[in-house]
Amino acid sequence: MARSPLPDLFWVRYQPRRVLLSLLGISPAAELAHHRLCALVWSGEPWPPAHPPAICALARIPPGEWDPAWEDLRRLGWSFRKNRLANPAVAGVIQQARRAVASQAARGRLGADATNSRHKRGTAAAPPPHSRSTAPAEPQPVKDKDADKEGENRLSVKEAERLTLSPSARKSGAPGETDFMAELQRILEALHPDIAESELTNWGGWWRNRYREDPDKTRRVLAEVAGMSRERRILKNPGAAALDLWKRLP
Repeated sequence: MARSPLPDLFWVRYQPRRVLLSLLGISPAAELAHHRLCALVWSGEPWPPAHPPAICALARIPPGEWDPAWEDLRRLGWSFRKNRLANPAVAGVIQQARRAVASQAARGRLGADATNSRHKRGTAAAPPPHSRSTAPAEPQPVKDKDADKEGENRLSVKEAERLTLSPSARKSGAPGETDFMAELQRILEALHPDIAESELTNWGGWWRNRYREDPDKTRRVLAEVAGMSRERRILKNPGAAALDLWKRLP
């Protein structure tokens, strides 16, 4: 069966003491070859052919050192299977990496979906703004026209949160705010090009207001969101993930 291309895996599982013990008594040529062959396979390339000259070229083994180097490589788990060089332990690391990345991505999706679900429940529970009351009608005081006009011009909190790049936000800008919003736009366009525009529309005002509230924390949240996106732990809805991080980070 054809191998599916393996994307870059941002995943590390390294035990120095165990690695050092496994390499005891291994020649320098075989140790270098082992590391190069591991990196080759872990980067998504196919297993090398069972052809010593080709393996020597890939692993930089001097042709005259092939026989002793091959004995050491066999001690490290390398063997020939179906005309290919193979190593079960190396293959197992790939499977562990795939499972770890898939698990992280799934947790990120669950967190975003849970946040969206809480938002939806909160919206559904809110009473309609113009609901009729069953209480007997009471005389109402005469309203001031100027007060009505002022009320019409007043922005609700939700509306203010949704202001994105508009200069008419509810507070004066904080130092560095313009640069931060430009950085936010650059990160979204680089990591989420398909939804960057809608994210700026729906969450730009939230980011702006959080920056005015606490610039350092907001930058930390943005750095976390960018890192999780690069690791494919956030595949959609980075704004919802940022909201969740804001609540959890000190």
